[in-house]
Parts: sequence; structure tokens; C-alpha cells
Amino acid sequence: MLFDFNFKSTTLLFCCFHATLFSVLLLTKGARKGEKSSIWLSIFTFLAALYILPFALGYAGWYSRNPYREFLFYVPFQQLFLFPVVLYFYFQTLLDKNFHFSKNLVWHFVPAILYLLYNIFIFLADKFYFGYSHFYANGRDKDFDSWYQVAGFLSLATYLILGVMDIF
Repeated sequence: MLFDFNFKSTTLLFCCFHATLFSVLLLTKGARKGEKSSIWLSIFTFLAALYILPFALGYAGWYSRNPYREFLFYVPFQQLFLFPVVLYFYFQTLLDKNFHFSKNLVWHFVPAILYLLYNIFIFLADKFYFGYSHFYANGRDKDFDSWYQVAGFLSLATYLILGVMDIF
């Protein structure tokens, strides 16, 4: 397995590993004690580890070689539509002890599900229809596209406003 250990890749991989470990510990604590806030924080911490991972692997040389490049391209590590939702529900469980996640709140996850379906479509089209990396012909990861980064920021701003409105 290719991994070029350098200062950037090692530091980021170290952070990613510890965020994943912290996520598992929080999930275990939340499951044992029934603390919903720990479970939501565990999910958020795991998403943060996933967010860091392509940078760590990129500095390790994965974007320069196949099949590593394809792995980084097709797996949606940056879940920018999921970050704000998970953070919002984490704060809901902290601030309102009577808060229970119910089926009518699933609509919050629709943008993240649509982005996941978009990534699955791209993967299936490239592998089974085109037979080559048609959608990644420019050599850029779709997670770093401007539209996705801006949409993720707008999603975060929207949930910030929703959270502030819930407090007051």
C-alpha cells in the first residue's frame, strides 16, 4: 500500500485516528448510559475524521496513483450536508432533555442522502456505462467542487439560524 509518510500526512492521519477513536469511545458511552448527546457527538466526531482523511491520504500521495485516486474520488468523505444536521441534533439533545429523534425529522437528512445518491450515480455511470472516469476526467475530486463547498456553507448557516431561533 502506498503511503508517503511526511509531516503533513502523518499529522493529519494522527488527528484522523484519534478522532475515530474518540468517536468510538463516545458511541460506547452513549450506548451504555443512554446519553443521546454522546451518540450525536460521536457521529459528528466521526464525520470530522472522514473530513480530514482525504487530506491526509492526499498528502501521502494517494491522489497521484490509481486505484487510490479512484477510491478518494468515489467515496464521499466530506459530508457537508450531514455536518450541520448532526450538530443541530447534538445541540438539541444538550439543550432539551425531552428531545427525541422521530420519523418526522428525517427530512433534515434529504440533502445528504441526495448527495450520496449523486455519488453512487457517478460511480455506477463511470464504471458500468462509460468504462472510464468520465465524471473525473478533469482530475478533481467532486467533494472539492465550488458548488458543494458553498452549498455546505449555506447549510451550516441555515442550521445555525435554526439553532439560534430554537434557543430564543
